[in-house]
Amino acid sequence: MTKTRKITILFMMICLLIGVKSFATTGSVNAPNGLVLRERASKGANPITTVSDKETVEIEETLDEWYKVKYNSYEGYLYKEYVDVKEEKTTEKAQNEQADTEVETVEENIQEVVNVENSVYPQQATTNSTVKIYVLPSITATVLNLIDVNNTVTVTKTVNSWAYIKVDENISGWVRKSLLNISDTITTNEETTSEEQENENKEEINKEEKNQTTYESKKGYINANTSANVRSEASTSSSVLTTLTTNTEVTIVGEEGDWYKVTYGSYTGYISKALVSDKQVTTTSRGNVNRTTETENITETENTTETTSQTVATDSSLEGGAQVADLAQQCIGCSYTYGGTSTSGFDCSGFTQYVYSSCGYSINRTASAQSNNGYEVSKDELIPGDLLLFDNTSDGSIGHVGIYIGGGTFVHAANSRRGVTTDTINSGYYNTYYYSARRIAN
Repeated sequence: MTKTRKITILFMMICLLIGVKSFATTGSVNAPNGLVLRERASKGANPITTVSDKETVEIEETLDEWYKVKYNSYEGYLYKEYVDVKEEKTTEKAQNEQADTEVETVEENIQEVVNVENSVYPQQATTNSTVKIYVLPSITATVLNLIDVNNTVTVTKTVNSWAYIKVDENISGWVRKSLLNISDTITTNEETTSEEQENENKEEINKEEKNQTTYESKKGYINANTSANVRSEASTSSSVLTTLTTNTEVTIVGEEGDWYKVTYGSYTGYISKALVSDKQVTTTSRGNVNRTTETENITETENTTETTSQTVATDSSLEGGAQVADLAQQCIGCSYTYGGTSTSGFDCSGFTQYVYSSCGYSINRTASAQSNNGYEVSKDELIPGDLLLFDNTSDGSIGHVGIYIGGGTFVHAANSRRGVTTDTINSGYYNTYYYSARRIAN
């Protein structure tokens, strides 16, 4: 006979014995207008009949706020609040004593069978609802106690769908396993400390081994159509150390997820893998400057947060170019929208037209047309508020504009990923494609 079959037979014996020693629980309805007997334990369930006030019912089972009862030929559920319970012994004292002895014997036999299967116990568990503790593994057995949800208990053995638990020295008994969340085997404090220490040691060893792992460095080339940021950490939210242009050679010294760790001159940082290739990209040339076939509006694939709108106002205490530069900086963070001319979204020439117009200067709408506004100034004569022109299109014409704010920095509506932002004209992409400058505000 298999262990499972033997357990089942013994369990059935327990149920039979419980029938001999259990109490017949009755209750009386305490509702002046009667109490509805329903098909299910729910106030929305279909009614079966109405049980009159003071009528007696036989209680079969407790389910949360409901009793499952028998009433005449009916069987259904009554709301517990309106039922007064009374227990009466239905068997003789001698029969109970004999049943108690037989139950104890059956429990001992069950324990012998499940000892091997319960070799992994004790285990720790938490209750996932309010749990009834029974004297035996049966819902018709006497309820010893109740424990609340999220209580921690110790499981010492199991039989089929039941678990024997200990709450403390005074509370123990059988509960349904489905009402428990059972965790791993319990260990002593000493064992736990030992395991934690061992895990910490392993973690330290793994870190050490990772740090000691040598990465075979190799050359890489910036393949972005415009430029790529070298960042301090492997994240688009980290600070930019420097910006490199197309085909700039870097040394790849490591990897971290979707990022390469690179060195370039005195810089060591991270570049998105998508912006680096093992070969230089093909470019077309005009004059002495190499140019890619794509426009500046396609930039590195790093994600940046876009701001949909921003309130800006001119500073009346400033004049001329200083006022233009100040207003341009207030627009930093606005989003990029092709054809946009307001703070809800700009393109490059829409941004410059908006800023100059807000400060009282009228200029043309498109980048190429704006090259005819104002008068030309050399790069070494730039002052805040000057209009900067870039010939970054495939045919070498003016394709981008921005507003100089001093220190080699300008503000512009870069692209849909970066929105209105700042860049330098002293190195990188915008140094390469810098064409000229126009003074609009005197």
